[in-house]
Amino acid sequence: MKTKRKLFGLIILFVLTIIVGFSTWIIVAEGGFITDNQANAVCYNSKTNVKYTRIEQALSKAQSGDTIYVIPGLKDSSGNAIEIKINRNCVVKKGVTLCLPFEGTTYYDKSISSKDISTFIDATTANVKQYRQTFVTLGEGVTLTVNNGGKLFIGGRFGREGQIMSSQTTGLYCEIGLKKNAKIISDGTIECYGYLKEIDSLNNGSMLELKSGSLSCPLIIYDYKGGTRTSSYTGKNICPFDMFDIANIQVKMRVYAGTKIDCEIRLSVSVLGLQNKTFTLLSNSSESTLLVLTRGYLEWKYTPETLGITTQSTEAITKIDVYGDLEFGYIKVNVGGSFGMNIDTRNYFLPLSYKFNITAHSGSNIVLSKTIKLMPGCIVEALSGANITISSSVILYDGTYQEAEYVNYPTGLGSAKIYNDGIVTITENGIVGGLIETRQSNAVLGINSKAFTVTSTELIFDSNGAGEGSTATSISNSTQAYVGSSSNKTLIEETATYLSSGTYWNKFDGQFNLSYKKIVMNRTNEAIINTDLTGHNNVSKLNISGNTVLEEYEDIIIDGVTYYFMGWYYDENCTMKLSDTTIYGTQLVGYHNNYNVTLYAKWKDTPLITITYYGTLVDNVYNPNEINGSTETSFAGETFVLRDNLDNYTITTEGITDVYLFSYYRIELVSLDDTISEFESIGNSSFQIPETFEGTIINIYSDTFEKVGTMLNDITLLEGEVVEGDSNAYGEYKQKISLNINPTNASVDIESITWSTNAELEFTGDEFERIYTIPANSGSSDKTYTITVSIEDIFGIQKSATVELTAVHDPANEGTGDQCLLPNTLINMADGTRKPVESIETGDEVLVFNHETGEYDTSIVLFNDYEPKKDYLVVNLEFSNGKQIGVIYEHGFFDMTTMEYVYIDANNYHEYIGHEFFGIDGEQYKLVNAYTTIECVEVYCPVTLEHMNFFTEDLLSMPGGILGLLNIFEYDENLKYNEELKKKDIEKYGLYSYEDFKPYCSYEFYSGFPTKYFKVAVGKGYVTFDYLIYLIERYESKM
Repeated sequence: MKTKRKLFGLIILFVLTIIVGFSTWIIVAEGGFITDNQANAVCYNSKTNVKYTRIEQALSKAQSGDTIYVIPGLKDSSGNAIEIKINRNCVVKKGVTLCLPFEGTTYYDKSISSKDISTFIDATTANVKQYRQTFVTLGEGVTLTVNNGGKLFIGGRFGREGQIMSSQTTGLYCEIGLKKNAKIISDGTIECYGYLKEIDSLNNGSMLELKSGSLSCPLIIYDYKGGTRTSSYTGKNICPFDMFDIANIQVKMRVYAGTKIDCEIRLSVSVLGLQNKTFTLLSNSSESTLLVLTRGYLEWKYTPETLGITTQSTEAITKIDVYGDLEFGYIKVNVGGSFGMNIDTRNYFLPLSYKFNITAHSGSNIVLSKTIKLMPGCIVEALSGANITISSSVILYDGTYQEAEYVNYPTGLGSAKIYNDGIVTITENGIVGGLIETRQSNAVLGINSKAFTVTSTELIFDSNGAGEGSTATSISNSTQAYVGSSSNKTLIEETATYLSSGTYWNKFDGQFNLSYKKIVMNRTNEAIINTDLTGHNNVSKLNISGNTVLEEYEDIIIDGVTYYFMGWYYDENCTMKLSDTTIYGTQLVGYHNNYNVTLYAKWKDTPLITITYYGTLVDNVYNPNEINGSTETSFAGETFVLRDNLDNYTITTEGITDVYLFSYYRIELVSLDDTISEFESIGNSSFQIPETFEGTIINIYSDTFEKVGTMLNDITLLEGEVVEGDSNAYGEYKQKISLNINPTNASVDIESITWSTNAELEFTGDEFERIYTIPANSGSSDKTYTITVSIEDIFGIQKSATVELTAVHDPANEGTGDQCLLPNTLINMADGTRKPVESIETGDEVLVFNHETGEYDTSIVLFNDYEPKKDYLVVNLEFSNGKQIGVIYEHGFFDMTTMEYVYIDANNYHEYIGHEFFGIDGEQYKLVNAYTTIECVEVYCPVTLEHMNFFTEDLLSMPGGILGLLNIFEYDENLKYNEELKKKDIEKYGLYSYEDFKPYCSYEFYSGFPTKYFKVAVGKGYVTFDYLIYLIERYESKM
């Protein structure tokens, strides 16, 4: 490329200066354009006061110490949080924070919500609309990387006053949604008090990969009974809760050993107020940690019952898959200090509820070294080749076991299970109360001489009202314990020791002398226990005496029907209603002291109605609806329950729909070859390029915010309309693409919108961005891109519009493309130091790789190619060693994935993400991210004697512009030329001598490069002899 040449490129700079002190903002749009349209800004840098329209761009510009705040409360006209899309891989660099606050700059708040919020705040679509303040999505296959020292904060207000459910998100919150195969990879810090969720579908392959660093999030407790009972339970060595999980992370987590997960709980204690406490859920330390992961990784997946909605459903379980070494430790939380409310599960059985399904995979080990009770529905299993070691007391609860204290625990879940398809070892201190089952004939159970197991089909605990504590009556009477499948049981020796008879505390036995009556509700699987003690009644809406404290009953929706509680009755037909004070004419308090009471609950069912609107592109829908002639608008487009005071319903709907479609379409055409002098529009195109335009960057926008129809019955793709750019937007063109749809008619429902380039699918959705690059040295042929947008309905009928853009070759304007590095890029020197490429001089000795010997070597720099300061398209490459290399035009690296040198440029960088590249000391570094920017810089690239290669930021590399000379011979696993194949190539194609080049260069130049081997490159068709002469003349002119 000539030292001085015409400056190509469209530079659109609009400087917005407002002399308002701290209120001054600069708004930066994608591609480096500056605009004053603040409505498009989605985030800002709190240090520089620069606002951005894309999170990716804000992160790429951020420096250590910067915080990027996503602006909360951005809502569409319907009141829903707008979707802020991340469609490119991006990195939260060391020292940088990406924060999603739920208001202002607040992502964490010690204040709590009302006790009336007794479930998850996102349990309904209406609540999601009201409380979700920020909605960021990662596109399909997109990766967000949080480097070591980087931070990601996802805000949410969590915790509530009151009992039962606690620590869940209960107020304003933020959410990051991950589409298919999207990832967040972290070596830094993540705090999530809002949500990480899958979108589009459950179990969509998205992942939060915690390689190291830390994660903080709430631990949800589903059966917290308040401070008084917590004190009673812990005083009797009983865990005060049985059901807990993590519900804020709803994508699969892959957690590697060395990562730390801290959980925060918020417990309401009347005498102390709200208690904010943190404990360690997972680490590699055995001190105060529930899960001790010392090798490998585990995968943790919480799956909600319904996509995007979080409820208390028994279908919402957590699957833990272990691929390493995991030991169960303990929870230690100081809740009340001197009030005797310290939770330390080393002193009692740690409950694992139905919410957990834990699997050890082949080669993995799970150690149960602390006392654990597996509640009904819980499963722990060792697959073939896996090991479970039990070195403490483990109890498996029977599925039919329903005790008074578990009134909140679901029924019908089945017994707890330990499946042994690998090896289960019970050590000398191990005790198992329950059955260990196998599904494989070669499973092994190892029992030490003093160890034992127990199988009991009776209750492990029997609460019989016997006073302080209860005797485990069934355990000592057990005479057989079986290990194996149901068809191949092995009898354990009758001399085996069993769990000793003694006192085992359950929850109500801890403080109260329980005398209870059964209340049978007139619905399946409902059982409620009533105590005699004032203030401890757990019966829904049942008054036993005038001063009894009651708990309100939640409405239950079953199979699309809402049941309203009508009252308690003491006959099966529910005709004789129970009054507050009497039964059968007898005072209730006196009666129930002498007789068992059986009561029946009466329920009234009301249909649940859902109206669904069709048309996936509808943003603004208004529908008046009538019920029995009365107009109802509050439930437009929503799910609603009809009023229970009506017996018959007549529902009519009349849809008046204004449809708005906003489609954002942007193309950048960037030339890397000076032979491309202009871009032309050919054929029947809506994109028009003025003849007087000169430059290498053309920005074409297709922005539509157009009201396009009311109650139309077809889909129409209208002709494009060209809007000429003004002086402040030179080279910016708009095309209108309009859709007419009828959203109330399913027959015209939009199935998909796709964008393709040169007949290859690029993207699916209503928003598309792509940078098209004309490569350097592309020859004399013109380069054409054909871009097509297609709309398809549910019947497969497509309508489309196409535009063609051609880069026209101009042979009068030549270029090179071999200067390829930013000035501050570090080059590895021969003495082990590193030097910026802009400081490299002829004669400097640098580190190289000798492919003749397969070893590291040193060589001198023949010249350092240079281009003056101007605007360039820069490809920013980020590697797993933390290095970032900015490439202009193209730069060669040795790809260990393909075992050859490859050129990476703006046209192909996405193809090499995930590939491993060769570096110093035999290391391999993965390309983890890449993106493009436009920067005004100088450009350099050294060329070395004989070898031509050198090391850039610890990676083996080659200068640009010599594509046909990179891989003349094949390499072996040590990067040495394959001797056998090299010999065959030379025998077939021969070698050059100096006589072949004597007319064109000096002998010193000829011997300074592997010129003799170039004949093989010509013979294989990699280059022509004329092109070699062109390179020789260009290189010799620089020496």
